[in-house]
Amino acid sequence: MIKYVFLALIFILTTYIGSIYGSTFKKRLVQLKNLEDSLMTLEHQITYVMTPLPDGIKYIAEKSKKPLQDYYMEVYKIIESGRADSPYEAFVTAYDKEKNNLNLKEEDMEIVFDFGKNLGQTSVEGQQKIFTLILERIKKQIKFKEEECVKNEKLYKYLGVCSGIMIVIFLI
Repeated sequence: MIKYVFLALIFILTTYIGSIYGSTFKKRLVQLKNLEDSLMTLEHQITYVMTPLPDGIKYIAEKSKKPLQDYYMEVYKIIESGRADSPYEAFVTAYDKEKNNLNLKEEDMEIVFDFGKNLGQTSVEGQQKIFTLILERIKKQIKFKEEECVKNEKLYKYLGVCSGIMIVIFLI
């Protein structure tokens, strides 16, 4: 009897692990969409409301969902304290501090880092073009990650179930 309970626990555990690992793809996709929304808001704040960059970053930090909220708040603190010479440095430094909380990968953040390199260097019209370019890159990344999410989320769930079945069969 104890053997069957143990086998059931192994099966449930491997299925759960597969589901958890598969859900990281969905979390990454959700954070990419939140990143897109926050950058659209920042674009509006900078180009139409004429909000200074630190205040715009603070505004999107307040409007964003965690963990992006923490990331943007860290960027704001770095810019406000003068610990960074450019927005790029602030974005990179904040990412180094918050990367364990974010599901975004380095390739996702490269878009934000490129954005930080050009932020504040041009006129308002130039800023609008930069925002348009960055938002297009994020949309492409989202489209690619949606396809990857559907494929990999199922894959890891099935892998968890199949590995559980395999272990149970070996132990019987």
